[in-house]
Amino acid sequence: MKFKDSKILIIDDEPDICNQLSGLLNDIGYSCDKANTSEKGLEIFKQKSFSLVLLDIWLNNSKFDGFQALEKLQRIDHNIPVIMISGHGNIETAVNSIKKGAYDFIEKPFDSDLLIFKIKKAIENYILKKKIEKFSRKDLDSEIVAISKSSKLLEKKIKEVSKTDSNIVLIGDEGSGKEFVASKIHDYSHRSKKYFKSIDCRLDKKIFEEQLFGSEDNQVIKELGLLDEVNNGTIYFKNITSLADKLQGQILRVLDEKKYYRIGALNPNVLDLRVIASSNKNLASKV
Repeated sequence: MKFKDSKILIIDDEPDICNQLSGLLNDIGYSCDKANTSEKGLEIFKQKSFSLVLLDIWLNNSKFDGFQALEKLQRIDHNIPVIMISGHGNIETAVNSIKKGAYDFIEKPFDSDLLIFKIKKAIENYILKKKIEKFSRKDLDSEIVAISKSSKLLEKKIKEVSKTDSNIVLIGDEGSGKEFVASKIHDYSHRSKKYFKSIDCRLDKKIFEEQLFGSEDNQVIKELGLLDEVNNGTIYFKNITSLADKLQGQILRVLDEKKYYRIGALNPNVLDLRVIASSNKNLASKV
């Protein structure tokens, strides 16, 4: 699937909003279907294949509100990203959307550039996940080429470790397949239906913090971070020993307290995830 093949479903009770969104998205190459009620939107969603849903929270004259419709969409196909939209948004609404399984949230009136950015990011993530999930769980045994005793032992160890929910550190040379192993541990685990995300600890400190934690301004989300997206899933820290001591302390505090703050936020967000980290150095020598 390519971006130009992506189809978007718009569910909003205001026809003008549906037309505005579809016009904007048609102009940049997306195909759109529209629905003014939750019932109609769910009916269309069952009949066609989509790469993304834009879903209004406050659906007048509908059987279900946006959150109820989100739950039903996820029951049909939990892989399709849903961006919630609302003219009455606040930080609580946005956080609630993410907790209920939405990919992202945006307020009306729309900032067109921000909306397009969020849509592209969501679809890119969806396409990547589809490529990974071509190997279904029942076919996982064939993914790891067990041509030697050592690879068979590795496969066995991956399956054993995946049954626990412990945080893990993988040690190995560059190019030895640590991220592949991390992704397989996630795929075998009870978190497999949620996201697996990775971040390189060699990134510039400021960029690393922005990507990991996201940011807020006056209780309005400016950018979701990886911790928002990967909640209930698995996060993979590449090259963990390259992380500055201060940032290591921040991450340890987040894991210990099971909550995190976006940059600029006043209130914390509850966090539930598994951490897998990797290094090409012996961590014992770093202590």
